[in-house]
Amino acid sequence: NAIEFTSFDYKNEYLEPGKTYDIWVVINPDEEINNTILSITPYGISKEYIQIIKGVDYEGHLFQNEKGIGHFIIKIKDNAPSYDYEVVVYCNYTKDNEQYSENRIFKIPVRGRAVIEIQNPPILKEGTNKIFLKITNKGTGTAENIKITFENGKNIYALSNSYVINYL
Repeated sequence: NAIEFTSFDYKNEYLEPGKTYDIWVVINPDEEINNTILSITPYGISKEYIQIIKGVDYEGHLFQNEKGIGHFIIKIKDNAPSYDYEVVVYCNYTKDNEQYSENRIFKIPVRGRAVIEIQNPPILKEGTNKIFLKITNKGTGTAENIKITFENGKNIYALSNSYVINYL
């Protein structure tokens, strides 16, 4: 092994579906290497939810202990559920006229988005009504601390008419 993968950076705590991200991979060779190419590919279930927009970066010649930085662009697909996805970073290079390849698997934490849908209740009659609200999370993430407050025109009913759902 002549390569040390020293950094995998995407500048966020976690990634979100529907967004595009820059990813940088830093390598540090223990020996002088040539024809250095870095590439990134989704691994396992990640293939369904991570789209590679720029997946190869040519580093060329690197001296011993000279850092190489690969730049990649990925998109998290809109339907990606919350999960720690995996990508494989490959480093192909030439040393002493021989070709070598090394790789490492990195995790990318994706947190889905909640999309709350409330089905309209039936038309209310004057007086007291019992209603059934169907609240559905159509997104890929967990919705937390959902507060439903009932309003009458511009007046908001007292807190006793509010309801908090811990998660959905």
